[in-house]
Amino acid sequence: RERGMVMVDGKAIQVKNMSGRFLLVKNEGFEEFLAAQGVPWALRKAANKACPLHHLTHVGNKVQIAISGIINSQTNYVVNGPPVETQIQGRVFLDHVTYLPTADGICTSKRVQSGATYNLTVARRLLPDGTGMIMTSTALFPPSEQGQPNKNNVQCIQTFQRIDP
Repeated sequence: RERGMVMVDGKAIQVKNMSGRFLLVKNEGFEEFLAAQGVPWALRKAANKACPLHHLTHVGNKVQIAISGIINSQTNYVVNGPPVETQIQGRVFLDHVTYLPTADGICTSKRVQSGATYNLTVARRLLPDGTGMIMTSTALFPPSEQGQPNKNNVQCIQTFQRIDP
């Protein structure tokens, strides 16, 4: 796998290549994550039982994420590049992708543009042995008037198995 050097927090480090096909094998907190966003009960149940395939292509600072499942999508990003407009169930987001400080994955910050009062972060991290990926998704709601984190913030962790030959 191709590897490159990038600047993360002012240091040149080697970033793991994210290219691969990954099949969902385990959900933790996914239904709650969807419920917090107002996803209807029937769709939450169906999504929780689905086993989507995430196909990532990572070349240089470009990443393409193609998802096949209940919701199909394909989005092209430039890491640390301009935001990309995406939609999830009619909600419009501006996505910005960065490398994780640990250089073993990417983080997509999804800023809502209409119809909701939350933002999302989606961190995709390769397992150390390369056999899979952990995706941690967080719905972040505005802090309290006192600046405290919102108690409605919710996180889910999804485990994917690499299915490349």
